[in-house]
Amino acid sequence: MSSDPTALAVRVAPKRTFLIVGIVFCAVIAIVLFLLAQLFAGDPPHMPDAQLIAKFQEHRADFERLRTMIVEDKGLLRVNELRTFPEDPQTVGVGPARVTEYRALLRRLDIRGGIESSDDKKTVELTTSFRGFVTHNSQKGYWYSTEPITVYRSPDLDQFLKTEVGVGYRHIEGNWYLFFQGY
Repeated sequence: MSSDPTALAVRVAPKRTFLIVGIVFCAVIAIVLFLLAQLFAGDPPHMPDAQLIAKFQEHRADFERLRTMIVEDKGLLRVNELRTFPEDPQTVGVGPARVTEYRALLRRLDIRGGIESSDDKKTVELTTSFRGFVTHNSQKGYWYSTEPITVYRSPDLDQFLKTEVGVGYRHIEGNWYLFFQGY
């Protein structure tokens, strides 16, 4: 054995290099597997228009209640199962009981993406489903607007879903629509 410290360093360096290469290799494999899992996760399909419209007609009072609540709660812009905007709704006068009421209605209607309104409260979005990955995804749900919306592309969003690019609306009744957004 040599007592030369540089000789010892030379013998240890290949072990460290091997360890670093092994860690990097495992990290790359983990990232690739994660991305493949996301790509092939098989998100459930968006609910067909007919089912969404039937749900709306059956639970119209609950939809109107949610819309009325978000309009009344002037500073509250978003509520879903996990978050609100603003993060502390009490800063805009919305207490925990009211947030609980929102969430109970959202669960009853199976509105997975929550409720969101514009700042001026002229539009309200209730997102029922999300699909996809970071580079290509879509969402579908209910849209309320106090201003008329031009229904374009296909009046049947189920046909529009085949392209999954852009935004489309389908009129339900009054100021209520179905919406689809894909990119």
